[in-house]
Amino acid sequence: MGSIRNMSVSLTGYRYEYDNRADKGMYISLSMPWGDNSTVSYNGNYGSGTDSSQVGYFSRVDDATHYQLNIGTSDKHTSVDGYYSHDGSLAQVDLSANYHEGQYTSAGLSLQGGATLTTHGGALHRTQNMGGTRLLIDADGVAGCSGGR
Repeated sequence: MGSIRNMSVSLTGYRYEYDNRADKGMYISLSMPWGDNSTVSYNGNYGSGTDSSQVGYFSRVDDATHYQLNIGTSDKHTSVDGYYSHDGSLAQVDLSANYHEGQYTSAGLSLQGGATLTTHGGALHRTQNMGGTRLLIDADGVAGCSGGR
């Protein structure tokens, strides 16, 4: 068996009493690399009457794209959720979807970018800094100054 690196394991036990009630249980968390750019994880909570667990997979496809998938159970109900993010040249795109058995289903889409419109046309571009400025200069007819449309 090869060496195991960058693995994280956490185990926490608890017991508390409040208002003549007692609860005890434990949390367990495990995270480990899977290949070069991915991580698998497990989280569990086992206590008096409520158990939940979740398995997750995260992958960084490249410097601009990553996604995460999770599946789990809580109070004997299944949940599945996913997330996708891409930092493109024209916009930041985020997609998410969630399903919780017997409770709800949801989906989300976020597009963040900008548009510059002039009398000569328009262009889409990503947003670098919120509140940032884009400067347009009319250099038509100026010697030594070239620009494309």
